[in-house]
Amino acid sequence: MRKLSQFPQGFVLPLVIFAAVAVLFFGMFVLNMNSGYSNQISHMGEVTRCRAIGESAYSDVVARIRAKTWNERFFAGKPYVEEDVAFLEGSYDLIIQDTP
Repeated sequence: MRKLSQFPQGFVLPLVIFAAVAVLFFGMFVLNMNSGYSNQISHMGEVTRCRAIGESAYSDVVARIRAKTWNERFFAGKPYVEEDVAFLEGSYDLIIQDTP
């Protein structure tokens, strides 16, 4: 059996430094992944809100078209324009016209 004094000197310090660097890199990796996940969630919220705004504008147009006959449509003969309509903390522009 070897005595403690027979082991190479200075073996523990590099091992501790390596462990500290490994823990540091792991912590940076976890923080980086967490920030990416947070950004993805915030972008998904924006996409969902934009889709809800678009679908509500579309359903409003379809309801107005179905309310009257096609010959009495509200955009007959000239384009119908709504600009900067506020909805769900956002806004949309609406332009409807007959195609030639």
